[in-house]
Amino acid sequence: MLVQDFTIYDVICRNAQCHADRESIIFNDIRLTHSQFKERCDKLAAGLVRMGVEKGDRLGIVAHNCDEFMILYGAVAKIGAILLPVNWRFQQNEVEFVLKDATPKFVFAGPEYQKTVGEIAGKVDSIERCYTIGGGDVPDGFHPFDTLYSEDGADAQFLIPADSGFVIIHTAAVAGEPRGALLSQSNVVYSNMQIMFDNHLGPEDSHICMLPLFHIAALSRAMAVMHAGGKNVIIERFDPELTLRLIEKEKGTTFFHFPPILQMLLTKYDETEGDYDLSSLRHVGGLDSPDNIKRLKKLAPDVVLGTGFAQTEALPVTGGPMEERPGSAGRPTPLSKVILVDDYDNEVPVGTPGEICVRSPVVFLGYWGRDEDTAYTFRNNWHHT
Repeated sequence: MLVQDFTIYDVICRNAQCHADRESIIFNDIRLTHSQFKERCDKLAAGLVRMGVEKGDRLGIVAHNCDEFMILYGAVAKIGAILLPVNWRFQQNEVEFVLKDATPKFVFAGPEYQKTVGEIAGKVDSIERCYTIGGGDVPDGFHPFDTLYSEDGADAQFLIPADSGFVIIHTAAVAGEPRGALLSQSNVVYSNMQIMFDNHLGPEDSHICMLPLFHIAALSRAMAVMHAGGKNVIIERFDPELTLRLIEKEKGTTFFHFPPILQMLLTKYDETEGDYDLSSLRHVGGLDSPDNIKRLKKLAPDVVLGTGFAQTEALPVTGGPMEERPGSAGRPTPLSKVILVDDYDNEVPVGTPGEICVRSPVVFLGYWGRDEDTAYTFRNNWHHT
């Protein structure tokens, strides 16, 4: 029922209304306010519709982080299309598999991946056009990203239910093949609420987005900070010294990381003889060694290091401060019911190992084109992780 819906595009509109002049997206020399970000999303959405993109159509992207990546997320949310961010670490045959699996209408490729995408495009019947993204030259067979922006139709309104598909992220290979996890807009909105609650996020927050935007960890934190009215500082690819510089310059308050990122940041900090001020940090998510955590706490005394359990198919399921109970994955998040079951799906007593099962509005819609896998994962009305 649309009267009860709240979508990603509604988040963008609310920010443009409530925080119009606050910064939304920072990438290199590009600085967009929330109002300007909405304007870019509206124009890109209009251009996509003009080129024939409809609700439910998939749009692939193989590219490093950039401002246009986030604008594309906003545009597809407005019109109800589905973004297909492809892991750029994949080999060419794996990229081809993902594109054939999800059958995108358009594919956007960064400069480093245009040759790969160009060679694959002719083998994927669904692909009608290829676009550049992230700057650079425009090779044969590609169209410039900027040509999609359109003033005509930018004010158009679309009635998109919040349970519409928003993004397909292919997870680790099972039986030799990655499976596309389809997340709805409401999945992401509910995830935002949990991350905002756990991290005490607000309009003053500054997310240093160093992880790739094809990964759920980067996407979920970027969306949560955007929902809070904060700004996302986009890093094309992780670089330790650039990250330190941006934490200081942009007063970074939060980021998510995987090992050995924190170790690399601390090593670079030592190499620069402590040349950077990290005291603005307030909440850092991810796992790391006690020694690295202690060192970061000395450099950023107000930082809280959070841990938890999540997967592409189920956004934050548990969470909490590491120091509260070292070695724990935290407590169930406010919108998640979590149990452990045995091999026969019987709930096990506290202290007994078992499979994590979840009920929550953050649980994904299912695996793209794999109804049997989805049914098995959702057996007995629980999401089996």
